[in-house]
Amino acid sequence: MAEEPPPPPLARKSAPAQPWSHVETTHLIDAYEERWTALRRGQLKAHQWEEVAAEVAARCAATPGVVAQRKTGTQCRHKLEKLRKRYRTEGARPVTSLWPYFRRMDRLERGPLAVASSAYPAATGSPPAADGDEEGEEEEEEVEEEEEEEDVQEENEEEEELAPRNNNTRSINGIIREFGTGLAPRHPQLQLHPPPPSITPSIAPPRKRVAYEAFQAKAAAAAVKAKDDEEEAMEMARRRGSSGRPVAQLSAVLRDFGEGVMRLERRRMEVQWEIERGWQEADARHARMLQDAQRQLRDTVAGACALPPKKARRDHGDS
Repeated sequence: MAEEPPPPPLARKSAPAQPWSHVETTHLIDAYEERWTALRRGQLKAHQWEEVAAEVAARCAATPGVVAQRKTGTQCRHKLEKLRKRYRTEGARPVTSLWPYFRRMDRLERGPLAVASSAYPAATGSPPAADGDEEGEEEEEEVEEEEEEEDVQEENEEEEELAPRNNNTRSINGIIREFGTGLAPRHPQLQLHPPPPSITPSIAPPRKRVAYEAFQAKAAAAAVKAKDDEEEAMEMARRRGSSGRPVAQLSAVLRDFGEGVMRLERRRMEVQWEIERGWQEADARHARMLQDAQRQLRDTVAGACALPPKKARRDHGDS
């Protein structure tokens, strides 16, 4: 009989982590501040967090009357993240925070000069009684942290493997979006003939754009109307019997203003007509380019599919 396989080993469960004491938390903030400042507020790596944990353990051992279990670098990092989250919550309150670590975290985040210019109440030397609830929550969170360390490492490795692949995908997608999928650009009008920045072209489709002759007729009608208005103004001035000098000045101003408006209108119509002509030329070039590409593709396919000509057979007569 075949031997039965041995039972699988039981999964190792990490021992429940000890809660952070007030002295340990204080030493953690101080040790991290020194290391973080030395790195010019740069992100700490895994081995640097282990050095912070060793520094915290050494300071706790040097403190008389303190017996603390050595924490890992991951535990120190998670604890500091919780402290920063609590600091942001306390800082958002309208009243002054009584959290014992608020001034230390404020000095850590803002620097000693900013803290010196601010007025805060003196922090107590011992943790308040309200921290009992926080310690209870930390006990449960620390137990979960040990079990999640391996998962976090695996996720980081997967992210590092997928990062170059995602970058390549994004670059390919960007190229496709930039150049489109056809033989010509998706917006030939804008790329071939961009309008001047100071002119706003019409956004109507080509078949709905007004022709240049219509603009000329409109300009002529506007000129006739301006001339009629000027004549009416002069006629009204003569009827009122006023002195001719103010009326003449007013007429000259109105005439100059009308001429200026007509020049602007004429220039605007000319520019719009040039833009229209440029769009038509771009459309024609686009159509020719598509026709050339189709013809080349058709010739290539026809040349590839054409069979070689058969050689003529020669009949040799009997000599």
